[in-house]
Amino acid sequence: MKLKDEELKDSNWCNRRDNVEKLARAGTPDSIVALIQALHDPNNEVAKLAEESLVNIGTPAVQPLIATLLDGEWPLADLAGETLAKMGDKATKPLLQLLTIPRYTGRAANVLSQSTDPEALSLLFPLLKHQDSDIREMVVRALGISGDKRATHPIISYINQYGAFPTAILALGEIADPQAVPLLMEELKGTQRWFAARSLGQIGEPAIEPLVEALNQSEYNHQGVAVYALGLIRTEKARVLLTEMVKHPDRVISWRAAMTLAEIEAKGTIPPHPSGRTRILPDGFTLSLSPSSQYFYASIVDEILYLPDMNQFLRTSIKPPFPVPCRYSGGKTKPEDFIALNAARWIISDRINNIFRTMGFTGWDTYPLELRGKNGELIQGYHGLFVTGKIGAVVNRKNYLE
Repeated sequence: MKLKDEELKDSNWCNRRDNVEKLARAGTPDSIVALIQALHDPNNEVAKLAEESLVNIGTPAVQPLIATLLDGEWPLADLAGETLAKMGDKATKPLLQLLTIPRYTGRAANVLSQSTDPEALSLLFPLLKHQDSDIREMVVRALGISGDKRATHPIISYINQYGAFPTAILALGEIADPQAVPLLMEELKGTQRWFAARSLGQIGEPAIEPLVEALNQSEYNHQGVAVYALGLIRTEKARVLLTEMVKHPDRVISWRAAMTLAEIEAKGTIPPHPSGRTRILPDGFTLSLSPSSQYFYASIVDEILYLPDMNQFLRTSIKPPFPVPCRYSGGKTKPEDFIALNAARWIISDRINNIFRTMGFTGWDTYPLELRGKNGELIQGYHGLFVTGKIGAVVNRKNYLE
């Protein structure tokens, strides 16, 4: 059966639904192609009926759906994958044949990880030892997407054999199996500690006691990371513990706990001005810095700080209780009044700091830092700059005074 284009694109969704029913009854190759196109019909009822019809047709629809999955455009390719996953074992074998082709591994593995076939997930496990590292990574990612706890131990074995790569650490967080907590706690001491912290936060309550225990170990080198993980859990129990940690004698723990609580309490962005207008200060002062100028460039040394923390405290009035370690990363070797920090932030000299304060400028503040030059030498007389003033929503139209 082959319907005319105008029948498949009828402006009345009820007519399109009736046409999908006709296509489903026909079950011909042309009907299957048309049903696949109907998967992204703007009406949910029509799209759902097309999906159910393809699942009911079964095997004859598998290869056309796989072709759409591999070569179709978004969102139709994704919708074809979701339909294949609901077909279960009818689609398993054809998809397995694609797994060792790097170009198709990721998409085929993602479908199998979501399949209603109970055996499909376990068929991915042997590929965790494949000689091609790209294939291994794509399979690990798919196992994380599955959220199936059966994948926990295979991923842990993968980490033990090949190392703790971010993809594997994050996959354990997506699965959120408490059995992964011991390994992730160990990784808090390693190079992937921030990814491990994120995954512990996703696991939630089962990770709280191990995290608190880590904070009480004097030999533990990254207690601040444990607080970061605790802050991601966002339960009442975690909130109470964070409140207690604000008084912790360790400055890193205390500061990070305060930062986390400030973020939890935040209610979102600053509300727009009631009038909905953009306001300009009539007595404003503009400091222009040419983006083409050559600066002394510096970067934050990520030893005790996680860079997103910088963005967080730049939105609050809470300063780090220790000098933020920064080092030369390029450009001029002799710093001047302004130093570019991590591309989007600035360090200012004592001279600029004194000018700002003498002139009574508001909406800014500084934080302490430890700046080192190209050869590791300590450079005195500089401060981290951040803006404390806040604005409402930006309106992209002509500005005017009220």
